[in-house]
Amino acid sequence: MSSPIAKQPDSPTDFLYNAADILIVGFFYGMHFVLLCLTVPVLWRGNSGDIQAKRILLGLIFSMFALSTVVAGLDVAVDLLDAKMSVSPYITDIDKELYDMDVNNSPVIDNAEGLVFYFNILLGDCIVLWRAWILCTEELYISPFSYTLVQQVTTWLAYLAVAIRDKEDNYTSFLCSIFVLSAGTNILSTIATGYKVWLHRKTVKHFFTQPNNQSQGEKILVLILETGVVYSLVWVVGGVLSFSTLNVQETTTWSHISSMVDTAGRGIVSIYPTVLVSVIHFHKSLWDFSGTEVHQSPSLSEISFSHSQDPV
Repeated sequence: MSSPIAKQPDSPTDFLYNAADILIVGFFYGMHFVLLCLTVPVLWRGNSGDIQAKRILLGLIFSMFALSTVVAGLDVAVDLLDAKMSVSPYITDIDKELYDMDVNNSPVIDNAEGLVFYFNILLGDCIVLWRAWILCTEELYISPFSYTLVQQVTTWLAYLAVAIRDKEDNYTSFLCSIFVLSAGTNILSTIATGYKVWLHRKTVKHFFTQPNNQSQGEKILVLILETGVVYSLVWVVGGVLSFSTLNVQETTTWSHISSMVDTAGRGIVSIYPTVLVSVIHFHKSLWDFSGTEVHQSPSLSEISFSHSQDPV
């Protein structure tokens, strides 16, 4: 890297952006940890349901948390490295060599973070596929999700192969492909959930004369739909920001703001599958508990999950 020996520190604004990014990472990582502590007892307790499926979900949730820990650590490392380079001037040749080493290591850490993060997305989409399988077991609805998930795995493996061979930061096409496929999977899954809610409501109106009060099953469906809509919006906003900054200088204010929003989006992507599992099983536990004390018409519960007899 050709630079003069004397380097002045960059603007303190860059350091503040890095500090804000670290705070965002810590906030969402803390939320993820709290959700993990709340979800594990909900999945672990109770004798009903498929124990094997619950163990698989627990394995996925713990794996995502472990990968989120790695991503958070790498993200903080990148921010600290950028902060160090932005505020630390180099005066001597030794300082310049250390600075150049930091510059050369930064893309490697970025690429490692990308690989781990997008693998975490694959695990999260497996849980989204599980959600779609619970609600709509027909092959017509499940096949598109399965195909997009296979395409994501293939793209990620190609990304990994290129990253091992070439350490330069030139993986935009791979990242965009994974991003679009994952966003498509979640949006299609949310649309399928909305259709299921509409179909459920239509069936309730057909069989019951007073369908004003929502059944517990319908409440679960609506919660799944609402979280899916919010998650899909996060994907859309994140995609717009990411693609809009591809040709923008990294030192601009818009680039910094986009980076912080992207950091928040990564946090939401990491915690959403855990939120999804906890919402379903927490309300299902309340449903099962209330059913043991108050007699409830079985038709109300069977309508919501007519294709899944206590799958998890």
